[in-house]
Order: sequence, then C-alpha cells, then structure tokens
Amino acid sequence: MPRRTKTPEGYVLDAVLDLLSVERIWHRRMNTGAHVVAATETTKRRFIKFGSKGMADVLATPFLFSRKPVILWIETKWKSKQREAQKEFQAEVEEAGHYYLLARSTDDVIAWLKERKFKGV
Repeated sequence: MPRRTKTPEGYVLDAVLDLLSVERIWHRRMNTGAHVVAATETTKRRFIKFGSKGMADVLATPFLFSRKPVILWIETKWKSKQREAQKEFQAEVEEAGHYYLLARSTDDVIAWLKERKFKGV
C-alpha cells in the first residue's frame, strides 16, 4: 500500500495530540469515514460508515479549575475553513453544554486551557 503524504493539517493534529498527551489530558482521536468490506464465500459485500458527519477531530476531557472534567471537542485546521457539517456539529455539541475549539496550532489549545485556569500549561 502506498504511503500517504502528511498534510499540514495532519501536522497540526499530531501536535495537538502530542500536547494533550504531555499534559496528561485524556483524549481520543475521532475518525469519520467509510469502508467497504469485501464479500467472502460466506458473507456479502458490506459498506460500513463510522463517526458522524462533521464530527471534530479530537475529544478531550481536561480537568479545569473545579477539578471536574469538561468535554472539549477540538477541530484542527491549517488554512481551510469549517465545512457546513462541522459548523452544525459545533452548534450541536455547544447546545449540549460541551466546549468546541477550532485549533490551527497548539497555541490555540494552550490559550484555551490557560483562559480556563488549567494547571498544567
């Protein structure tokens, strides 16, 4: 299988994931997409979708000043803008009381954490 060239946005995502790891903030990379499972002798060909359309790249739960975890969704971007589905996802999670951050670098994540008095950064 050919290697894929990493995009600048991929470097931003990796840097954000590294920062969360160093700060010992629980997080998970959220993937979205689809995959075709080939047919075998005993099964039919299947199409599997995963994630939600517009879902953010990372789910994190930092413990802030109150020592209660908060739910933070992080969408990483380099130069591009949010797609409409991503804006709808943002509205949905914010309506549910979660936080949403559009991060173009680790500086955005650090600033968000400092504004909320996270002790690690």
